[in-house]
Amino acid sequence: MGRIPTSAWGRLCANVRPAGAIGRGLETGGAPMGPEPPDLLEDDFMTQWIPVAAQADLPEGQALAVEVAGEAVCLYNLGGTVYATQDTCTHEDASLAEGYIDGDCIECPLHQALFHIPTGEARTAPASVNLRVFPVRVVAGSIEVDAGSMSTAP
Repeated sequence: MGRIPTSAWGRLCANVRPAGAIGRGLETGGAPMGPEPPDLLEDDFMTQWIPVAAQADLPEGQALAVEVAGEAVCLYNLGGTVYATQDTCTHEDASLAEGYIDGDCIECPLHQALFHIPTGEARTAPASVNLRVFPVRVVAGSIEVDAGSMSTAP
Protein backbone atom coordinates (compact mmCIF):
# COMPACT_ATOMS: atom_id res chain seq x y z
CA MET A 1 0.00 0.00 0.00
CA GLY A 2 1.72 3.16 -1.16
CA ARG A 3 1.13 6.77 -0.36
CA ILE A 4 0.69 9.61 -2.79
CA PRO A 5 2.96 12.40 -1.53
CA THR A 6 1.33 15.79 -1.13
CA SER A 7 3.74 17.18 -3.72
CA ALA A 8 1.99 14.95 -6.26
CA TRP A 9 -1.37 16.55 -5.45
CA GLY A 10 -0.75 19.43 -7.84
CA ARG A 11 0.04 17.01 -10.66
CA LEU A 12 -3.13 15.01 -9.96
CA CYS A 13 -5.35 18.08 -10.04
CA ALA A 14 -3.33 20.35 -12.37
CA ASN A 15 -6.29 21.02 -14.64
CA VAL A 16 -8.83 21.66 -11.89
CA ARG A 17 -9.09 25.30 -10.86
CA PRO A 18 -11.88 27.34 -9.33
CA ALA A 19 -13.64 29.85 -11.57
CA GLY A 20 -11.65 33.07 -11.95
CA ALA A 21 -8.37 31.42 -10.94
CA ILE A 22 -6.73 31.77 -14.35
CA GLY A 23 -3.62 33.88 -14.06
CA ARG A 24 -3.47 33.62 -10.25
CA GLY A 25 -2.23 30.04 -9.88
CA LEU A 26 1.21 28.53 -9.73
CA GLU A 27 1.53 28.47 -13.52
CA THR A 28 2.09 32.25 -13.54
CA GLY A 29 4.18 32.41 -10.40
CA GLY A 30 1.28 33.40 -8.16
CA ALA A 31 0.54 32.00 -4.73
CA PRO A 32 -1.00 28.57 -4.29
CA MET A 33 -4.79 28.57 -4.10
CA GLY A 34 -4.92 26.90 -0.68
CA PRO A 35 -3.21 24.39 1.57
CA GLU A 36 -2.26 21.05 0.10
CA PRO A 37 -4.49 18.17 1.25
CA PRO A 38 -3.19 15.34 3.46
CA ASP A 39 -1.45 12.33 1.94
CA LEU A 40 -3.83 9.89 0.30
CA LEU A 41 -3.43 6.13 0.15
CA GLU A 42 -3.23 4.79 -3.40
CA ASP A 43 -5.69 2.11 -2.33
CA ASP A 44 -8.22 4.82 -1.40
CA PHE A 45 -8.92 5.21 -5.12
CA MET A 46 -9.74 1.50 -5.56
CA THR A 47 -11.68 0.77 -2.36
CA GLN A 48 -15.37 0.05 -2.82
CA TRP A 49 -17.04 -1.14 0.39
CA ILE A 50 -20.23 -3.10 -0.31
CA PRO A 51 -22.68 -4.08 2.46
CA VAL A 52 -23.24 -7.84 2.19
CA ALA A 53 -24.92 -8.93 5.43
CA ALA A 54 -26.12 -7.76 8.80
CA GLN A 55 -23.73 -8.55 11.63
CA ALA A 56 -26.66 -10.28 13.38
CA ASP A 57 -26.87 -12.76 10.46
CA LEU A 58 -23.40 -14.13 11.30
CA PRO A 59 -23.32 -15.63 14.80
CA GLU A 60 -19.98 -16.31 16.45
CA GLY A 61 -18.33 -19.51 15.21
CA GLN A 62 -20.41 -19.59 12.02
CA ALA A 63 -19.83 -19.07 8.28
CA LEU A 64 -22.09 -17.39 5.74
CA ALA A 65 -21.96 -17.43 1.93
CA VAL A 66 -22.57 -14.09 0.18
CA GLU A 67 -21.92 -12.68 -3.27
CA VAL A 68 -19.67 -9.68 -3.87
CA ALA A 69 -19.12 -8.25 -7.35
CA GLY A 70 -20.31 -11.54 -8.88
CA GLU A 71 -17.96 -13.67 -6.78
CA ALA A 72 -18.91 -16.17 -4.06
CA VAL A 73 -17.43 -15.04 -0.74
CA CYS A 74 -17.52 -16.77 2.63
CA LEU A 75 -17.79 -14.66 5.79
CA TYR A 76 -16.64 -16.06 9.13
CA ASN A 77 -17.17 -14.83 12.69
CA LEU A 78 -14.25 -15.98 14.84
CA GLY A 79 -14.51 -14.67 18.39
CA GLY A 80 -16.31 -11.53 17.24
CA THR A 81 -13.85 -10.79 14.41
CA VAL A 82 -15.24 -11.08 10.88
CA TYR A 83 -13.11 -12.49 8.04
CA ALA A 84 -13.82 -12.96 4.33
CA THR A 85 -12.34 -15.47 1.87
CA GLN A 86 -13.40 -16.90 -1.45
CA ASP A 87 -16.20 -19.37 -0.80
CA THR A 88 -15.14 -22.06 -3.27
CA CYS A 89 -12.54 -24.60 -2.16
CA THR A 90 -9.37 -24.41 -4.27
CA HIS A 91 -9.31 -28.21 -4.63
CA GLU A 92 -12.89 -28.94 -5.72
CA ASP A 93 -16.06 -26.98 -6.38
CA ALA A 94 -17.46 -26.97 -2.84
CA SER A 95 -18.84 -24.12 -0.72
CA LEU A 96 -16.69 -23.53 2.34
CA ALA A 97 -19.69 -21.92 4.07
CA GLU A 98 -21.04 -25.49 4.34
CA GLY A 99 -17.79 -26.66 5.96
CA TYR A 100 -16.76 -27.15 9.57
CA ILE A 101 -14.99 -24.40 11.54
CA ASP A 102 -12.27 -25.75 13.82
CA GLY A 103 -10.57 -22.96 15.77
CA ASP A 104 -9.34 -20.49 13.14
CA CYS A 105 -9.56 -22.98 10.26
CA ILE A 106 -12.33 -24.06 7.90
CA GLU A 107 -12.60 -27.65 6.72
CA CYS A 108 -13.98 -28.21 3.24
CA PRO A 109 -17.15 -30.35 3.40
CA LEU A 110 -16.17 -32.35 0.31
CA HIS A 111 -12.64 -33.73 0.86
CA GLN A 112 -11.72 -32.23 4.27
CA ALA A 113 -9.03 -29.83 3.01
CA LEU A 114 -8.20 -27.41 5.82
CA PHE A 115 -7.66 -23.65 5.34
CA HIS A 116 -6.48 -21.02 7.83
CA ILE A 117 -9.28 -18.44 7.78
CA PRO A 118 -7.32 -15.23 8.58
CA THR A 119 -4.63 -15.87 5.93
CA GLY A 120 -6.34 -18.27 3.50
CA GLU A 121 -3.37 -20.65 3.75
CA ALA A 122 -4.05 -24.22 2.60
CA ARG A 123 -3.03 -26.33 5.61
CA THR A 124 -3.79 -29.90 4.48
CA ALA A 125 -4.15 -32.01 1.36
CA PRO A 126 -5.84 -32.40 -0.94
CA ALA A 127 -5.79 -28.58 -1.26
CA SER A 128 -2.45 -27.00 -2.18
CA VAL A 129 -3.58 -23.55 -3.35
CA ASN A 130 -4.37 -20.84 -0.80
CA LEU A 131 -7.74 -19.11 -0.62
CA ARG A 132 -8.10 -15.47 -1.63
CA VAL A 133 -8.70 -13.28 1.43
CA PHE A 134 -10.67 -10.04 1.16
CA PRO A 135 -10.76 -6.89 3.29
CA VAL A 136 -13.87 -6.82 5.47
CA ARG A 137 -15.23 -4.43 8.07
CA VAL A 138 -18.29 -3.94 10.25
CA VAL A 139 -19.95 -0.52 10.17
CA ALA A 140 -23.04 0.20 12.27
CA GLY A 141 -24.00 -3.48 12.38
CA SER A 142 -23.46 -4.03 8.65
CA ILE A 143 -20.72 -6.32 7.30
CA GLU A 144 -18.98 -4.76 4.31
CA VAL A 145 -16.49 -6.34 1.90
CA ASP A 146 -14.16 -4.34 -0.34
CA ALA A 147 -15.39 -5.12 -3.85
CA GLY A 148 -12.44 -3.14 -5.24
CA SER A 149 -10.16 -5.94 -4.03
CA MET A 150 -11.96 -8.54 -6.15
CA SER A 151 -10.13 -7.60 -9.34
CA THR A 152 -6.75 -7.01 -7.64
CA ALA A 153 -6.56 -10.19 -5.57
CA PRO A 154 -4.28 -12.91 -6.96
